[in-house]
Amino acid sequence: MQIPCIVTVKKRSLLSHILTDLTGTSGDGLFLIYSAATSMEEFVVEIENSDAAVVMLEKSGIFAEEDAVAKLLTVFSKLLVIVISEDNNWLNIFRREDKLLVSSVDLIDAVSSRLDNSTQNK
Repeated sequence: MQIPCIVTVKKRSLLSHILTDLTGTSGDGLFLIYSAATSMEEFVVEIENSDAAVVMLEKSGIFAEEDAVAKLLTVFSKLLVIVISEDNNWLNIFRREDKLLVSSVDLIDAVSSRLDNSTQNK
């Protein structure tokens, strides 16, 4: 099964070639859809029309700004957003998690589990 992935990288960049090579050799992985959007509204429509599960953004691109990533995660609750730095090997990975607050214990558990994860990743 191929997973639709919207990519906003320059088509002739090294990063674009790497993504194309990786998806071509992985076989069962991502189906890359290069974005033609010039505005956030157009980008949202592209994501909706393709039913994308993943969005990969160049860190220097207009859709990788913090407010744009926050908007994407607000509009698409299941979307995985990956921001790729062209200058180094860092990926910023964003996903949204929703949880119904039934009691104060739920809030404490949510905070504790995120703190546990963040200390393990250091």
